[in-house]
Amino acid sequence: STGNKKALSLALMFSRFPGLIILDEPGLSLDIFRRRHQEKLIKSLIRTKKPNVMFATNDIGEASFLGRN
Repeated sequence: STGNKKALSLALMFSRFPGLIILDEPGLSLDIFRRRHQEKLIKSLIRTKKPNVMFATNDIGEASFLGRN
């Protein structure tokens, strides 16, 4: 499924400890429950790995949540 592919993609990206992460519509095509879970996962990984992150999204709620410390 699309959600599983996105989850795998995120896991692979964070496993490499990149210095810069670009997320283009990370919640697109996900149901609300999977989207919220993914947002929490991304937030947690950003806090622990501390990469530089650039978000591209049209969802103001997603931008607000992921942009807050």
